[in-house]
Amino acid sequence: MRKVRLPTVLLVALGVCSASIAQPAPAAPASSAERASVPVQFDHLPPALVPFNNGWLYRAGDSLAWASPDSSDDGWQPVTLDKQSPGKQNAWHWYRIRIDLPAGHPPLALLLVPQDSGGFETYLNGQRIGDSGFQSFWRIGASLGTAVPLPSSAGPAVVDLRVHYPDAFGWDWKTGISASLGSNKAVQDEIHSLRSHALVDTLPSAFINLALVLAGIAVLLLFRAQPASREYFWLGLYLLFVGTSFGPYSAVHSALLPGSVNLFYCDPIIFVFAVAQIEFTFAFVHRPVNRFWRFYELLLLGCLVCTVLFISHILPTSVYFLIESLAVIPPAVALPFVLFFWYRRGNPEAGWLILPSLFPAFGVAITNIGPVTDPFHLNFPAQPVPFHLWGLAPVYVYDLADGIFLLAIGIVIFFRFTRVSRQQARAAAEFEAARAVQQVLVPVENPSIPGFRIDGLYLPAGEVGGDFYQVVPTPSGGVLAVVGDVSGKGMPAAMTVSLLIGTFRTLAHYTQSPAEILLAMNQRMIARLHGGFTTCLVLRVDCDGTLTVANAGHIPPYMDGREQTLDYGLPLGLDEHAAYIETTLALRAGAQVTLLTDGVIEAQSSTGELLGFERSAVLSTQPAEAIARAAQSFGQKDDITVLTLQFAPA
Repeated sequence: MRKVRLPTVLLVALGVCSASIAQPAPAAPASSAERASVPVQFDHLPPALVPFNNGWLYRAGDSLAWASPDSSDDGWQPVTLDKQSPGKQNAWHWYRIRIDLPAGHPPLALLLVPQDSGGFETYLNGQRIGDSGFQSFWRIGASLGTAVPLPSSAGPAVVDLRVHYPDAFGWDWKTGISASLGSNKAVQDEIHSLRSHALVDTLPSAFINLALVLAGIAVLLLFRAQPASREYFWLGLYLLFVGTSFGPYSAVHSALLPGSVNLFYCDPIIFVFAVAQIEFTFAFVHRPVNRFWRFYELLLLGCLVCTVLFISHILPTSVYFLIESLAVIPPAVALPFVLFFWYRRGNPEAGWLILPSLFPAFGVAITNIGPVTDPFHLNFPAQPVPFHLWGLAPVYVYDLADGIFLLAIGIVIFFRFTRVSRQQARAAAEFEAARAVQQVLVPVENPSIPGFRIDGLYLPAGEVGGDFYQVVPTPSGGVLAVVGDVSGKGMPAAMTVSLLIGTFRTLAHYTQSPAEILLAMNQRMIARLHGGFTTCLVLRVDCDGTLTVANAGHIPPYMDGREQTLDYGLPLGLDEHAAYIETTLALRAGAQVTLLTDGVIEAQSSTGELLGFERSAVLSTQPAEAIARAAQSFGQKDDITVLTLQFAPA
């Protein structure tokens, strides 16, 4: 049978000098199988890597006997390997080529680059060789090439490829393969180059998505420092979900991770980060999520069922990716309008996120456009096509979209952090001023008045509280005391305490009537303050043991372990016409009067049990410090103030 030499145009186009591959021409009576069975011969061996896709045979089905070099080529069809359409999944495909190696040839190898790895075996002269082989579903992914060393001896060689990809979990494995021929060194260099390029090509995506993950962690730490800012919590989760979704996705398509990572994590997490985006947007503008968006969040989480159906090969690929794309479009389109509305309502930070909030969902839609349109034969690429910035490593659209969103988030966080820092500085200054005022108002030591033993202790729940007490002597040798609890904390409470103590000490020079003092204090609060109230109790003990008390909504005093019955009046600051009635009691020598604030009564244990009135009555016979420390140990929730007056005439 006469042989015809293959033109050298392929090698010339690749810059390879004087290399050509010869393929046989048929004799007139020969069948197509006989024409294809003639081995490929070489006049000159290629010094570099050249395409080697012509001269292959194809056969559907499976039989290990076909790997034998003596197996007949009957039933095999000639194909161009890299032009062969991918076959169906869960089907078996065989490819064969016969090569006639010349004497004295240098070490040669085939480079096989399948679209997905882990789905084929290579046989040389009937023996399985190379690092190829069938992998489990979990390990199948993109391929960076497999080297098939050819025999070092001269003569015929038969290379068979046995291809099979599992029909499982709804994944579209690709059975297409391309081949190249060259020296062992050229093949190994090409594999090394493919792997290096895959790593370099992944770097931009890895950098952007790592930045997203680190930003998410930083924002979650910021939320831990400011738990009242819920937007930080949802933003942190959103950034983590986006970064850990698109980052591994890029690694999958660069053959650095198997395809199962994308299937079981990258795709389903898209529905979850859409929920986080909704929660973040509403928390950012300080509005609750309404019923419509709450229902939509449930729909998004329900789409995870679609993932299960897709994995189970019940839901077609195009339908699944269409659902995935459509699911994230409403938040991407509607939420910018929410941000724009609140931007117009005076939230300038929302303006920075109006357009960037579109980008992550846009990246998802661009990524899925190929699988979604595949049934319509619109010829969109199966995977997103990257573009190069300034000739550097490729950047995918979804990574660029996420990078722009991250930049916008960084600007917003910067401005918000600056604003919050200013607010915290003002709050710290206010707190320091309130603490300084309180240190002046709280007695450093209790006064020494003949005929009385006076003991008082104040334990604020925070560093600035709203309780107060004062004790002053009367001109007749008795004691005038006041105990109160101002609503609120911080500087407003400290200023109210300052006002009331100043009023009390001024009035003590003109009147010792508890009712008159409460009346004047109430008028002062009504005139000077807007909102808030104060419970207060004023008592006077004369040197003969007469106790006169007026109460403005405060806890009654305890005497010898029993709560005393008084006429109650309204707390200060509620009604300018409020009246206060005095109650007179008699103290025996050695009797102790104990005054408390509600921080003692409302002390709460770890199980939620209150100290209560009965325990407080039992404790009231002890010294002030013992009572206060007992309430603190039980479980302090509010400011604790205890004042004891023991009548001890000479």
